[in-house]
Parts: sequence; C-alpha cells; structure tokens
Amino acid sequence: MNHSIWKLLTTVRQILLVVLMVVSAESVASIACAEGTVTEGEAAFEAEDYDRALAIFKPLAEQGDVDAQFYMGYLYELGEGVGQSYKKAFEWYSRAADQGDAYTRFLVGVFYYEGWGVKQSTREAAKHYAVAADAGNSDAQFNLAMLYRSGDGVKKSPEKAFELLKLAAEQDDAEAQVEVGLVFENGELVEQSYETAAYWYGKAADQGDPGGQAYLAELYENGKGGEKDLKRAFKLYKAAADQEYDYAAKKLGNMLEDSRKPKTEIFLMAANLFNSGDTVMGVNMWKKVAEMGDRDAQVVLGKLYETGQGGLEQSYTKALYWYEQSALQGHPGAQNNLAVLHVTGNGTPKDIGKAKFWFEWAARNGLEQAKQSAASLK
Repeated sequence: MNHSIWKLLTTVRQILLVVLMVVSAESVASIACAEGTVTEGEAAFEAEDYDRALAIFKPLAEQGDVDAQFYMGYLYELGEGVGQSYKKAFEWYSRAADQGDAYTRFLVGVFYYEGWGVKQSTREAAKHYAVAADAGNSDAQFNLAMLYRSGDGVKKSPEKAFELLKLAAEQDDAEAQVEVGLVFENGELVEQSYETAAYWYGKAADQGDPGGQAYLAELYENGKGGEKDLKRAFKLYKAAADQEYDYAAKKLGNMLEDSRKPKTEIFLMAANLFNSGDTVMGVNMWKKVAEMGDRDAQVVLGKLYETGQGGLEQSYTKALYWYEQSALQGHPGAQNNLAVLHVTGNGTPKDIGKAKFWFEWAARNGLEQAKQSAASLK
C-alpha cells in the first residue's frame, strides 16, 4: 500500500475516533443533565413557573423519563404552560404507565372511568385499577374496591371489595380506613367489633379525615368501643363540621339541642367552643344551658352581657338578670357581681343596702373579697 494513502487512512481513523469520543461524551453529558433536570423541573412546577417546567420536562419525557411523562400529563390535565387537553394528558399518562408506573396506571383508570380524553368505560377503568392495585397503589385499591362493592364494570363482590379496602387502609389511605371501620361497626362480612371500628376511624381521624372524625365521635358519644366521652365526641364532631362534613354538622346540632345531656357537659362544650374561637356557637350553647338553670352558665352569660363580649351587645340590664338568676342559686361570683351593679347603679337604681346584702351572702359562700367589700360599705 502506498505510504501516503496509509497515512491518510490513519489520519481519518484518528478523526473518526475523536468524533466518536466527543459524541459519546455529549450523550453521557446529556443523560446526566437529563437525570439532574427532573428535580429542576419539579422545583419549577412547585414555584408555578410552568413554562420553565414544560421546557425541562418535554425533552426528558420524549426520551422516556417516567417522572417527566407524568408531569407532562399533569400539565396538560391542568392546562398549565400548555392548552388544557385531557386527550394529551391521557397519552402522556399512558406512556408512563406502559413503562410499569403504578400511579399513572391508576390515572389511566381514572380517565377511563370519567371519560376524559378517551371513550368512557368502567370496564377498562377496572382493568387499569387492577394492574395498579396489584402493584400496590392504594388509590387504585380503593377505587377498585368501590367498583367491586357496586358491581360496576366488574362482577359484584363485597368480599373482594373488603380485601382491597384493607390493603389500602394498611397503607394509610384515610378513606379506606373509614370504610374498613364501617364494615367492623356494622358487622358486615366480619364479626362486629366497635373496638376495631374505633381503631380504624382513629387512624383516619389522626390524618384529619372528616369521616373518620365524625364516626369516631359517634362511638364516643354513645360509649361504643370504649368509655362514653361527650367532650371528645364534641371536639371530633366540631373538627369534622369545620371541614363542611354535613353528617358531623348534623350530629353536632343534635348534641346542642339534646336537653337530656348533663348541664355540666354542655357548659364545658360551650367553653371549649368559645376558647377555640367559635364564640357565636359557644355563647349560644351557654344561653341554652343558662335557660336550663345552670348557675355557672348564668354567671358567664351575665359577664358577657356586662362587658359586651362574645358578640353580645353590652347590656347591664341583661347582665343584672343573669347574675340574679345565678345568685339565687348560691353562686358566690354572681352574688358579688350583682352587688357591684347595685353599688354602681348600672342596670338598676343604686342601692347600697342590696349591695351589702349580696356581698355578705357571697362572703358566707367563701368569697373573701366580698367580705372586704361588704365591710367597706357604710
């Protein structure tokens, strides 16, 4: 072979080798960059910089990154950074699901169930839920359980529904925990157990689930699964009602209207409400128990009217009335406050004789300051 030709071929080989090395280095750098930018894309998404998130996720998704494919689907579902499109969201979720991602498989099931971007099919939804459920996705387990319970898209099977609910509940799915609790409370498919029901309701309630809070409250209210505890029941009903859970709001209203409950319990419920910031409901409860004859509630109501607190319009006349109702039942604080009104002439003509009478009565009931006040009057 001609020496010059050999030299040329050698030079070409060297050039090709350098090119290949550069291309390989760029590919590695590109992959490394892609792996790193998923986190950057998530940061942009969390910062609501959706245009930047899209710019980061799209090339990664097209290269097959599952997380990026999920976010592309989510951006299209929300219509953030792109025009809203359930069809494109479905396509991206499907691409991620086809790579074995359980959560996007669950989402594909949701889209089939709702008919978003694809022809509605509960049967297809059930198939996708089943794949995701087998992979351990608790959302899919819960949704599939609901289908087995109703027989929608699958053959009805309460037993399979319960098995799936337990799997989801054990993964801290709050809705599933409530449903498992209901099964044990009602004795469906299992031996009835209020204790076990309370356990599952408690798990859900600890996560702030209003259903768990309401059903656990009901057990406390009726003394099922443990000791009767109206105070805890009230707090749980209130927590659920604050989340606009209708059942809890109704039960809370029933507790407020139930005159059979001990007045002391209602008084404490009112105090809890008032101190937690719900002054209107707290005052309304104090009014109810005051009208039932509770002397503690009467003196509290008197003080609220005297000072114009708790959303009440200031009224010495009404304060005088409630202090008097409580004082006649021997409440030393009410007797002292009533005496002060007679001294100052607020809500009643000034009358030192009546003031001294009430101070002395309060003193006999153990109020030391009333004894001193009575001695100071001439």
